[in-house]
Amino acid sequence: MSRKRRSRGQSGTAKAVVPEPAGHSSESSSGGADKLAIGVAVLGLGVLLYVVFGTPKPPAPSGRGVPTAMSDVDAWQNAPVQNVTYSPEKDYAVGPEGAPVTLVEFSDFECPYCRDASAELKRVFDRYPGKVRIVFRNYPLDTSCNRYLGRPVHLYACRAAKMARCAGAQDRFWEMHDAIFRIPEMSLGALDALAENLNLSADAFSACMIDEAPMVAVRADIDEGKRLGVEGTPTVFVNGRQAPSSQAESLFSIVDRVVAEGS
Repeated sequence: MSRKRRSRGQSGTAKAVVPEPAGHSSESSSGGADKLAIGVAVLGLGVLLYVVFGTPKPPAPSGRGVPTAMSDVDAWQNAPVQNVTYSPEKDYAVGPEGAPVTLVEFSDFECPYCRDASAELKRVFDRYPGKVRIVFRNYPLDTSCNRYLGRPVHLYACRAAKMARCAGAQDRFWEMHDAIFRIPEMSLGALDALAENLNLSADAFSACMIDEAPMVAVRADIDEGKRLGVEGTPTVFVNGRQAPSSQAESLFSIVDRVVAEGS
């Protein structure tokens, strides 16, 4: 498996990050020496000021206490509300359509962080029966279907996304979803064995896999994710606002607030 860049959000949640196109930069040796000389001069000035003026005194107490880091709930509430669209006819979801809380997850089947997030989202779903709807959207970090990548990150994510949609055509999307995430090491052979293991109709599945329609739907998810500013996977939106973390404890606090306020 190729190496993946990691991004850690406010809650320390890791995600696979969309790679930027490779750039080119150069710096001459004389330019580096100049920068070093400037750095030494600035350091010397700082030492001189410290000796002359001494250690600065702490500010007088304001009565407000020491400021703390923004909570996940506050970060979520401060995020802009976006028009996160999904279609009950085309997208795969669990939970009642009229649930007060809708979580839309952009995910990559080859992303280990997404595998972890799927388990975290299940905890959220189980904790709030009848109050949460979870919608799955694809955002594979695979250049064979994602045109927004600067370089390939995963080799099989687009195929896995198409396989899940083809299983969904036989009402087995979530079974395929779980089976793909259970693969210990992604490969074509491991993926191809899943259709047989799930007892899908081989003829219908094969016909679906050569059809372009499922991949059109996957690319539509990718375009939607790009419009919403998705920069890595997993990315979760709660009632239109991007959550700072996909960890269950963080989502619990957000869902608690939404349910309590009826928003």
